[in-house]
Amino acid sequence: MKDNLDDSRLDPADVYTGHRVKEAREKFRLTQEELANDVGVNPKHISRIETGHKRGSDMLIRKISEVTDEPLSFFYGDAPVPENATDDERLLLLTLRKGHPMISAYDAKNLEGYQIKGTAEYVTEGKLVDTFKAMVEKMFNGAASAKGALIVTPEKVIVTTPGPDNKREL
Repeated sequence: MKDNLDDSRLDPADVYTGHRVKEAREKFRLTQEELANDVGVNPKHISRIETGHKRGSDMLIRKISEVTDEPLSFFYGDAPVPENATDDERLLLLTLRKGHPMISAYDAKNLEGYQIKGTAEYVTEGKLVDTFKAMVEKMFNGAASAKGALIVTPEKVIVTTPGPDNKREL
């Protein structure tokens, strides 16, 4: 059987993350079916992630992290993350380092969801950051401040909604 690390059609980051999912699952002595049940997906989905043929969503990797009691950094590499980072900040930093961020939003009025896929850059200085910091301080009456800004450049926007228009690209 051909080693996935040698398959040029697979994203090396997906292969790495998949290998780490398998390692964590086996360390916790779970079958693919047990892990799949614990995180709410089909066992085939876990199999394809483990072989690098499918990218696990960040939320799914977070669930796997919780089930296997491994930190998120275990799945995404050894990139340093500040020790005082919250789980959400840690997930954001690791997502950005993977280079494939996705932002999800939901409109409760019309039941539409939006997935924005693209590239992102975290910046801590400049006119945009100064403007953003001022907006945050004004919005929260000085009770909160921003350390930087995330600039997202959308490559694809997908609308998820009940009905025939599900997964429509804008």
